[in-house]
Amino acid sequence: CLQPTWLAQSNMPSADVVLVFGYLWGLNSILKNNKLGLGVALVLMLSVSLRGVVGVAALAATHVLLFRKDVLKNWLSYLIPSALFCVWIFYHFQKTGWAISTPADGWSYSRGITTPSEMLRNILVITKNHFDFGGAIIWVIVLIIILLKRKTIAAAKPLFIVLLTPILLFSISFVPFGNPIMHRYYSVGYLLLILVAVYFVFQLSSQLKRNLILGLIALGFITGNFWIYPTGIANGWDATVAHIPYFKLREKMIDFIQQEKIPTSEIGTSFPNIDGTKFSDLDTTSWRFKPKDLAKDKYIFESNIFNGFEDAELAELHSNKWILKKEFLSMQVYVRLYERRY
Repeated sequence: CLQPTWLAQSNMPSADVVLVFGYLWGLNSILKNNKLGLGVALVLMLSVSLRGVVGVAALAATHVLLFRKDVLKNWLSYLIPSALFCVWIFYHFQKTGWAISTPADGWSYSRGITTPSEMLRNILVITKNHFDFGGAIIWVIVLIIILLKRKTIAAAKPLFIVLLTPILLFSISFVPFGNPIMHRYYSVGYLLLILVAVYFVFQLSSQLKRNLILGLIALGFITGNFWIYPTGIANGWDATVAHIPYFKLREKMIDFIQQEKIPTSEIGTSFPNIDGTKFSDLDTTSWRFKPKDLAKDKYIFESNIFNGFEDAELAELHSNKWILKKEFLSMQVYVRLYERRY
């Protein structure tokens, strides 16, 4: 419950919460040989995100590695959800003209194949994501205990299969493409790592050592919400509860904009502030800010939870071309309204 990414995603209407629920349900169904539960869990995963396809593949691979002889006995549990997914894909194609990847220009970057250097960067990003927000502490603890208790490694082989299979398959599906790799994509792995860590912690004979290490892991997760990188380095804001003050600050800034009678058509901004209030606020009188263009906009609405501003754009906002008209702060989050000086 303290793992920052899981805690943050549980605080919002997140497809990743459903994916994690479906994955863990499916994993439990495999361990208990519950064919119906496995089939329903797979349908649930395939219903909310294309990443559910990778999750299903990871569960199938885990099933094969753990219980090779039992997989064929569960073929209907995989066939029926896969068939329903194919029917949905066909229906979607008939209605929209595309099935897996949207042809919309705004998403063209996610369809691009990465170069070898970009693949290496993606691998480094995945590694960094697993070490962020307290993750480094739990990985280090697991590795140290493994070195101290090498005899327990063989007995823990099923746990390693359960943990590493989804991490590996999700990574294989992300590394070759240009789509940004978010922390939340590995929520399943983060939670399964906790199970592995607890297993190894309880291999220690000392109750005091066990309590101290579990307390250290909990402290790492709690403080992980405050692991914020400086300007110029993208932060996974939706992966910790550190982003929560943003919503109140945004309301204050909107109130200020309305009091000053500044037309929203003159204010440029970035995701996630760019969508109309019909979607972001469930507002029946929908209005929206415009996509930022620093060469033309009279005002810019910027916050440090926006990862859509390039370093050069932030540098320009801090130059004498712009005036900081208003700023609201809370905890580690700020929202700012800049006005063009000339």
